[in-house]
Amino acid sequence: MIYPFIRDYNSKRWTIEVMCRVLRVSRSGYYRWLKDPEGKRKRKYMELGEKISNAYFAAKGRNGSPRLARDLQKAGTKVSRITVARHMKQMGLRSVKACVSDITYIS
Repeated sequence: MIYPFIRDYNSKRWTIEVMCRVLRVSRSGYYRWLKDPEGKRKRKYMELGEKISNAYFAAKGRNGSPRLARDLQKAGTKVSRITVARHMKQMGLRSVKACVSDITYIS
């Protein structure tokens, strides 16, 4: 990314203003990145991933994206099924079937 480059190679010869102009990025964007390198969006994305993971393991891995999305919505998190499915795929989480025995006993 450009911002770490600007931070690492800032010197008396090249000011931040000149580097930002040459690299075609805004100075305000650079200073905002200095204050919060992770960013709100990424932090929110990580928090949602943690909530999905917690809900998945609380259900013992049996719930898929539709049910997890519904559970999270009931808990007050605004999230769609597609977003939950995307997070689950990225984390490698898949729902598993509960074992059902077809064995019948004859007395």
